[in-house]
Amino acid sequence: SFIWANTPATTALPRGSLINFVIGPLLVLSGIVWVLRSLLALGRQSLLPWPPTHVVYLPPYRTRRRPMVLGWAMLAVGLALITAQVEGWIWFGVWFLLSQPLLELEDWALRKRLSDAATYLDQTPRYISLSRQKE
Repeated sequence: SFIWANTPATTALPRGSLINFVIGPLLVLSGIVWVLRSLLALGRQSLLPWPPTHVVYLPPYRTRRRPMVLGWAMLAVGLALITAQVEGWIWFGVWFLLSQPLLELEDWALRKRLSDAATYLDQTPRYISLSRQKE
């Protein structure tokens, strides 16, 4: 049988820990929740083919600048923990490093296109707020 020749070699990490079976699925579920909440906050705007005409101030966009990217990152980390494969961590690292310049470019374009975007981008953290914001 030549099945072994067509299957990619994977490098397994240690499995069977609390991190793999509890924290991984929790990260996947919370990532899905973040992505769905972000899509619901954007509403129809996320489906339109043209750029937005205003900044969305609904939660979770009120406190996070990139809640959908945060959700996808949590989902990817959770899947990498569940599968315990080195390739999952490599994929996440490459995606995260390559996405940062694109997000900076999108922030720059948003500042140029919308007048109220500058204050929004200055006041909201991109992913995680390390200090409590004052309302």
